[in-house]
Amino acid sequence: MNLRQILLAIAISAGLTLATVSHAQSWHSKKLRTPTSTSTSADTTAPTTPSGLAASAVTSTSLTLAWTASTDNVGVTGYRVYRDGTQVASPGDTSASISGLSAGAPYSFTVSAVDAAGNVSALSAPLSVTTPAPAAPATPAVTLAVQGAPNLPFNGTSTQVTVGFAAGTPTKVELSRDGLPVFATWSTDSFFTLSADGKSLTGSWCITSSCWGNVSGAHVLNVVATYAGGSTA
Repeated sequence: MNLRQILLAIAISAGLTLATVSHAQSWHSKKLRTPTSTSTSADTTAPTTPSGLAASAVTSTSLTLAWTASTDNVGVTGYRVYRDGTQVASPGDTSASISGLSAGAPYSFTVSAVDAAGNVSALSAPLSVTTPAPAAPATPAVTLAVQGAPNLPFNGTSTQVTVGFAAGTPTKVELSRDGLPVFATWSTDSFFTLSADGKSLTGSWCITSSCWGNVSGAHVLNVVATYAGGSTA
């Protein structure tokens, strides 16, 4: 026996009409088909655009970026950092350290924000940064000092000659007098002794006619230092 037959039998025994029975059956059928669950709409709102992008601690090969936090209707979960349009970092907060840069090169950085649903904000205003060029190597410089100059000790004694280096130790040092040929060369003869720190040479020079020629006259000493690569000072 189906539902209609059961309801009809009950109605007849209760004195109800056929129309009342039909209405009850229709209500019962609709009730069974009425959905009882509800659905939640997906999050499609992107975070606000990051702002205030700035760079600090800029070196020839690295820098640090920082910006003002974005907001979101649910919550920002992280950021994406782009260098010249290519993503280079995915920090969870509002800063990122960037390395592997080239010295003296221009770069453009932008940042976007991401939420848990994967919505991505618009890119921030670009920040242009040019890394500094490497420092130029120090110009080779050499100092020459003669102990007692300009009034040297008496004839028959000796004085100390010192050659100092302001930028590294040269590979060769040549000493000459009054435009004459070189009479002392480091490191091929024993005239000079290199200091322990490699910043100077010292030599003991006799004050006699064999060393100075005219001992009582005026003399000019010349020193030339040659460095790796061929530069001289």
